[in-house]
Amino acid sequence: MRETGFDLPRPSRAVIGLMVALGSISLAFAVARLAGAASLFSYLIFDASAFLGGQIWRAVSSPLLTEQWLSLVFDLLAIYFLGNALEQKWTGARVVRTFFFGGIAGNLIVLLAWAVLPVTFMLRPKVDLGPSAALTALAVAWGAEFPTAQIRLMFFIPVRGAWMKWITVATCTLATLYDGHWAPWGGLLAGLALSGSPSPLRKVYLQLKLRWLSARGQRMTVDDILGGPKKPKPNPHKLRVVPGGRDEKPPKDWLN
Repeated sequence: MRETGFDLPRPSRAVIGLMVALGSISLAFAVARLAGAASLFSYLIFDASAFLGGQIWRAVSSPLLTEQWLSLVFDLLAIYFLGNALEQKWTGARVVRTFFFGGIAGNLIVLLAWAVLPVTFMLRPKVDLGPSAALTALAVAWGAEFPTAQIRLMFFIPVRGAWMKWITVATCTLATLYDGHWAPWGGLLAGLALSGSPSPLRKVYLQLKLRWLSARGQRMTVDDILGGPKKPKPNPHKLRVVPGGRDEKPPKDWLN
């Protein structure tokens, strides 16, 4: 039986939470636009100048906002399929972390392009919203975890998981050249860094921790390893323990 990882399983709480968050906020945004109150959601869009001005929540809120109905449907389906497939090897918490880390990394790439590219450059980004970077991270991670699995891209093009990162590179290039969309590059990097068991990012963390423990171990004594000699507890009342079973008269400060 061919491994696909797409068996329409019951979504977990983590996947449902992501879908509800993206769907409810995007629907509220659509209703607000119809009512002429879309400005209320302007604080959720990632704006580089506003982010540098201290509105750091924009890096987390922008992946939960989709403008078009059709895009919302495909985004929800992507979360459902990719999230459930990844939970076969991960946990729900790791899926959520990868989603948001991908979105944050995408916004950081947008910030970098905004800061480096000249103002007159046609591909200089202005604002960013939508879960494209977050979903890119999940897609790349899925490809790394299921290299032999196969899906139907656009419902009819067979694609193996091992090809996903190269297809993502091509997609990111087209998105940047035609739409000036830089965020997917951050999702690509996040997906590569967070996929695998352990992931490359966790390997770096474990190596740094090992070096820190090794350096600390050279200066540690036996008492440090064993916890050191215990300090006597404070005894403000100056009480002392008297061994029992004695026949002689106990001292005056003895307490029974």
